[in-house]
Amino acid sequence: MSLSWTNPRNSTITGYQVQQKAGNNTYGGWTPISSSGPATTSHTVSGLTNGTAYAFRIRAVAGTVNGAQSDEATATPLVSPPPPPGIVLPTADVALREGGTASYTVKLATDPGDGATVRVSVTSGDTGAVTVNDTQSGEDGVQNHLDFTGGSGGSWNTHQAVAVAGVQDVDATSEADVALIHAVSVQAGASAPYTGLADVTLTVDVTDDDTDESAALTVNNNDGAEGADDDDGNSNGEDGDDADSGDTSMPVVPSTVSISREQAVITEGDSVVFTLNATPAPTETVTVTVSVAEREQGGVVAASDQTVTIGPDGTASITVSSKDDAIYEPDGGSITATVQSGTGYTPDADNASATVSVKDDDPGLQLLPASLTVSQEGSYSIVLATPPVGGDVVIQISADDAGADVQPSSLTFTPTNWDIPRQVDITVPRQAVTITLTHRAIGADYDDVVAQITVTVIAAAPDKAVQQGWLTRLGRTV
Repeated sequence: MSLSWTNPRNSTITGYQVQQKAGNNTYGGWTPISSSGPATTSHTVSGLTNGTAYAFRIRAVAGTVNGAQSDEATATPLVSPPPPPGIVLPTADVALREGGTASYTVKLATDPGDGATVRVSVTSGDTGAVTVNDTQSGEDGVQNHLDFTGGSGGSWNTHQAVAVAGVQDVDATSEADVALIHAVSVQAGASAPYTGLADVTLTVDVTDDDTDESAALTVNNNDGAEGADDDDGNSNGEDGDDADSGDTSMPVVPSTVSISREQAVITEGDSVVFTLNATPAPTETVTVTVSVAEREQGGVVAASDQTVTIGPDGTASITVSSKDDAIYEPDGGSITATVQSGTGYTPDADNASATVSVKDDDPGLQLLPASLTVSQEGSYSIVLATPPVGGDVVIQISADDAGADVQPSSLTFTPTNWDIPRQVDITVPRQAVTITLTHRAIGADYDDVVAQITVTVIAAAPDKAVQQGWLTRLGRTV
């Protein structure tokens, strides 16, 4: 749910707080909006339940002074509609070299239903330029179909590969926009959503590898005449002393190598596949160096080079596994794969690098903000990083200064409210000190998980003495 408000253009604002309630319930505590400041005008609220009405209020904060709350805004998050039935194909054209092969994957967009088998048949719109390789090695003859089954254990959501080949010919013309036609039919069971679907087309671009001899062949004669007869009736081309052939070879164009990733986000411990594409596809194998760097919180902790061989089909891939540890890292991490310069290819100027974010899956406590500066009182919020496994989690909060008052001193998170931030208020002594608040978790898989926040206390100015006589106009002297 996205909230937005008008910028009051007040430079004294240090942040914003949000308050929310569900249905007819009472409002919860004020929760600081992380990283908010004077120019902040929007906030996204997560962890809401679809179909439930919510109300929200916003207020500005200037140090320890809380501004007036906004008018109430209400909204009900709705369930996103399911995707329409169909097949999922690559968004980009398939590229291959004449005489080479390339592959892509197909899957269904939605579950066709228990007991249903949906067939996707692939045909080439120009078999003189592109052919479809056998898709069913276990069946007799050359097959051009893929079958997907429905239900919770079905294969409808599993990518299946289709390989295509560029037909070798003798002309020097590249074939662009060759259509691959994908027809959908129901082979077993019943599936109304997949009955009568229109054909879907994917485009293939074939780069020709033939030499245009009319442009490439030249004959150089020493006397400057081409094909002229000499005095004895022999052509110059037959006189070994009078003619030599020019260089008829075509220059080799180095491939441009790009890299992409399949997933944008993976969970710690999972793997990601990076795909390399060479354009044009090399006539001989090319060894490409890829630098892989994994960043955890605090900077790059692991970097290495990998090599991959790209053949005439123009594509190859590498699989990288993310590091799985037992340490909670609020910022998560990332894996970046970068194509390095090498022999026989050049990195794509715009797509030489691809990055995937790594989401931490370890239990942890998120404190927002990460540190706090107050003069007398302040507040922050706490929320769990992952759903608790095995029951509720109790967070006990303690201060290393007896003069600090923390309310509440303990919080309980359940498997249903673990991702809803809870506010903690602190009242501190008036003198300048630094206080550490320790949060210790008990229960479920959060036992002994600890997080701390540092509270810097700025000494408050002493109260101004009441000046004698300021109430004399009321007939009294103080």
